[in-house]
Amino acid sequence: MGAGASFIDVEELTEALEQDFARVVPRTPRGSLDVASCDRGKVRKVVDGANERIKERYVAGWQSYTARKGAAVDELRDACAALVEDFHEAEPRCALPANTPSALVDMASRHGAALHAALEGLVTKAGGEYVHGPTKKVERIKDKAENDYEGDVARVVDVERATGLFDSLEALNTAASAFRGTIDGLTVRRCKDAFFAHKHDSGYRDMKLFVEVADTGFIGELQLNLRQIQNIKGHAHKVYDVERVLEKGTDEALRRAIDGLDLESEQVLCLAADGGQSILDACGHVVVLEDALDEALPAGCEVANVYNAGGAVHAHVRLGIADVCALARLRDAVLFEGSFETAINAALPHDASQLAEKLATSDKMKELGFSASMSQSGRCLLKNERFLAGDSDSSLGAPPDAKIRVESVDVHVDRGAFMECYARIMMRFAKLTMHQREKLTEVRGAKVAVLLAPAGGGKTFVAVQRVVQVLNEDPDATVLFVARNEALALFVCKWLVVASRKSAEHVVERVHVLVAPFSSGPRRVHVEAAGGRRRLMFGNSRVEATTYALIVVDEAHHLVGDSSLRSELAELGAAESSLLFLGDASQATAAMQSPDEIARSLVELPQEQDVVVATLSEVVRSTKRIVAGAAAFQLEAGRKAETSTHSASAGPPLVARIFTTSKGDDAGETYAREVVEALTAIRRQLVDLEDLDDRVAVVGPDEAFIEKLREPLGRALGGFELVDAATASAVLPRGDTEARAADAKQLLVVDSVDNMDGLERLVIICVGLDQVIDRGAGV
Repeated sequence: MGAGASFIDVEELTEALEQDFARVVPRTPRGSLDVASCDRGKVRKVVDGANERIKERYVAGWQSYTARKGAAVDELRDACAALVEDFHEAEPRCALPANTPSALVDMASRHGAALHAALEGLVTKAGGEYVHGPTKKVERIKDKAENDYEGDVARVVDVERATGLFDSLEALNTAASAFRGTIDGLTVRRCKDAFFAHKHDSGYRDMKLFVEVADTGFIGELQLNLRQIQNIKGHAHKVYDVERVLEKGTDEALRRAIDGLDLESEQVLCLAADGGQSILDACGHVVVLEDALDEALPAGCEVANVYNAGGAVHAHVRLGIADVCALARLRDAVLFEGSFETAINAALPHDASQLAEKLATSDKMKELGFSASMSQSGRCLLKNERFLAGDSDSSLGAPPDAKIRVESVDVHVDRGAFMECYARIMMRFAKLTMHQREKLTEVRGAKVAVLLAPAGGGKTFVAVQRVVQVLNEDPDATVLFVARNEALALFVCKWLVVASRKSAEHVVERVHVLVAPFSSGPRRVHVEAAGGRRRLMFGNSRVEATTYALIVVDEAHHLVGDSSLRSELAELGAAESSLLFLGDASQATAAMQSPDEIARSLVELPQEQDVVVATLSEVVRSTKRIVAGAAAFQLEAGRKAETSTHSASAGPPLVARIFTTSKGDDAGETYAREVVEALTAIRRQLVDLEDLDDRVAVVGPDEAFIEKLREPLGRALGGFELVDAATASAVLPRGDTEARAADAKQLLVVDSVDNMDGLERLVIICVGLDQVIDRGAGV
């Protein structure tokens, strides 16, 4: 389809725009944008030039999907026309109890989660990626109501919004046809066709569906779009944000638009109050909770959505995360330090007078026209002179005149839920650092590439982004992933599923795996449900010969010169595919003259074939202590890697448990007892985290040692299901709204160092590793 150039073009557009802004907007001595001193006329010229380039890219993006696809184009045109005819309500409105932005935010928090759950199932079933957008802020609701709907807030029906992204017209048509049928829990109120009937002057195209959550009166928006067009829109929206405030916006508004934090809305926090009280009642008003979150969250984390959950007892908070460093800071604050809970409780009011003070000084409430004071009954009196309404004890979306009581309770974070969200976000996170982006560009432009990085350097992360690009750019592409052990191959397949944001079935049907013994050949991956969990499984038989768009060989430094793998890759015609080898020269067990020997030792390449070697030297995902510890284990056969840590997190210290055994003691029983005590200490260190499901790995030197440990450890830890690394790697993460089966035990990985190669866990308990490991093992 030739989509690859489009992805590169969008990145180049964004970089060019940032450079243009840097040229016309000076910076202060502290490095921030000095918007007050800039010439807005020059900023206007930058915006106009960017819009012209965007229009060209929209046209090219649409043509890349429609060329030689006449039947699919006609099908989409007919589907759009039919949906517009079926769902043509001229002015859909939310059924608000009071026509205020506050009431609309209240309604969104109550029904938004149900809207997204139903829409996500429809999009992913059709083979699309579901992208959850942030809740529209009250300031934007107010602006849109006044500017577009003569102050009628109820007509703002995109407070909750999402996008269904598709990589082909065929998949988009499947989704469009699904909305013509009966949809459980939803009613389509209106369809707007901007693919054909109302294409934008800018060249942008999409289809918008305005959908009501059944029997609630709440309406949200779903956009259906093609990936290339949406990628360009992501760039165009930054230009739009600048253009929107350029003429009349304040200096601060313009600075924020140019700097702009990109929100990738993710379910991150589940908050609860003492005594089973509603978290939102405890806070007094949703704005108070949002302001408290703003104060407590580390830099780089921004509130995107707040939803009622668990019968309105809990609040589910979705955040926009600026980068992986911000996520690491939040992890430390929630798990290792407990500082986030301390900060949010300090920021929340503990009596009515504190609530009145916070509401009275809140910029968000002032913007909406609210004032706050104490009533004679000792409650906080919230008033809005712009509207008329009766008294009410409603708290979350308090109407224009409401008396609110607030209880003095402590707010807690569900740490088990946080860890599930954290693990999923780390696999889903696609924002690259500048260093990673440069290296991804290098390997993407190469027929054959070797990507080198030390332990924790992110080579698998960058490779996953490359595979996702290949699968998104060509709907007919198939990728082969090669690794020594099953656990790593399954983990990468799971990572691809999460990173793609599509249904697991649609992702793994286009990914084959090749693991030792390599002579067994490539196998398919499929999804099975067992024991209340969904798992990835390898097929039993060799797949038929196919041409792979990309072959990725992970931990390739362990496979240099492997004759069995070389023979199998030759049979697969690997030299005709794009090749990406991932390795760590510092762990190589055989001396190499140059890194390209990794590629040439496994695939017979023409002598004139260039092998691009890219090196990641910036460790992003690991803490500083892990990086320092890993450096001590670099082998002399490779070069010592020079690395820097992108994360500011030092991480918790290594804890050593030294003990002695008496003659005649059973080593397995002794080690099992020490592991149990270590787990107890871990729970204390992680601020009483009870749910350790698949968060901890017990790692031993070899299979024989693990077999001796497994039986006594299983007796001592009856609440856990002891599994090997491959079994744990196969388990797919649960969705935001899925609960683990009531009778399901927590998974605890117990395996050897070899089988854990290339994997990670929140906590590793190293057992019996106080012995010399043969350097020839390549560990």
